[in-house]
Amino acid sequence: MRKCDDLCELVDGMNFQRASVALARTPRSDARPAEAPRILLVEDDERQRLLLRHLLEDRGYGVEAVGSAAAAIGAMAGWFDLLVTDVDIGSRLTGLDIARLVRAVRPRLPVIILSARAPAADAGEGIVHLRKPCTSAAVLTAVQGFAPLG
Repeated sequence: MRKCDDLCELVDGMNFQRASVALARTPRSDARPAEAPRILLVEDDERQRLLLRHLLEDRGYGVEAVGSAAAAIGAMAGWFDLLVTDVDIGSRLTGLDIARLVRAVRPRLPVIILSARAPAADAGEGIVHLRKPCTSAAVLTAVQGFAPLG
């Protein structure tokens, strides 16, 4: 089994502690690149993913856009400054599961959750919920709050 399949299986079983230990052991670059802030974007709807990616790249952000939980887990080996994720990403894992897994390893990583559902009462520090449909301006304001451009 590949590493991200192993992690998906652990997270599917809600074993976040074991999954975060496995993720912490995955080789990754801990040094922040000197380039523009990098965003990991997780959105299963291809049209929405492309729109958000272009919106953010046009403003100068580096964006790694993925369409599944497995791809998101695989992308976690790289450096990023912000996680932007839809809640419903077309698998047993949700964007909230991905956020929990990432924050188990990097507790201060900011997260923007996109959802058509009402947000949780207490999102926690460094987590913002944007209710879909949301405007480009709302997305950019939230992103710039966590990852300002030079």
